[in-house]
Amino acid sequence: YLVGYGDGTIGPDRNMTRGEAAAVFARILSEARGDELEGLRRSRFPDVRRDAWYADYVAYLEKLGVVVGYPDGLFHAEATITREQFVAMSIRLDEWMELETYNSKRGSFPDVPGSHWAADYIQEATRNGWIVGYTDGLFHGRDCITRAEVAAIVNRMLGRSADADYLERHAEDLVQFGDLTSDHWAYDQIMEATNAHAYDKVSGGEDWTRLLK
Repeated sequence: YLVGYGDGTIGPDRNMTRGEAAAVFARILSEARGDELEGLRRSRFPDVRRDAWYADYVAYLEKLGVVVGYPDGLFHAEATITREQFVAMSIRLDEWMELETYNSKRGSFPDVPGSHWAADYIQEATRNGWIVGYTDGLFHGRDCITRAEVAAIVNRMLGRSADADYLERHAEDLVQFGDLTSDHWAYDQIMEATNAHAYDKVSGGEDWTRLLK
């Protein structure tokens, strides 16, 4: 569900844009529902050109109510997406899918008051075990979310985890990226998100059996 850039990089520490987030969620949801993504109606957002690479993704999610625009009526696909915006999209996505939940006992974050526009989304995602916050105990909802963080959160949502032994044994066969090394904190998460694979579900994760092309 996550793809790299034309120059062979994945940008793990790069802030994700709203258009990229739409692409991630649209790929996941369309596969789950068996929907086609190409040739959709034009988006109602005036700033989403029909020839934009993200146009079909946005139109698809817009139709299902997963994405909403800004008060100015625009989508702002090239703008970076914040952590609170990303979590809101993830909860809206859950209305169309049976995503993994873990009934986490974690409470709300001190920097997310009940009056916050995304408080309910953040509380539900926390309760589901999808987000854990930072080491300072805060959520930092207005901070931009990185592509590596997206991979980690979405893998939790999908109940997915890479087979570390398989990754090590088949490193030369994996889709790899020039700016990602195996010592990056999210290496396994990104390999899970970028390499299609068959697997058996086992206690504590996945037992990868083969890569899919």
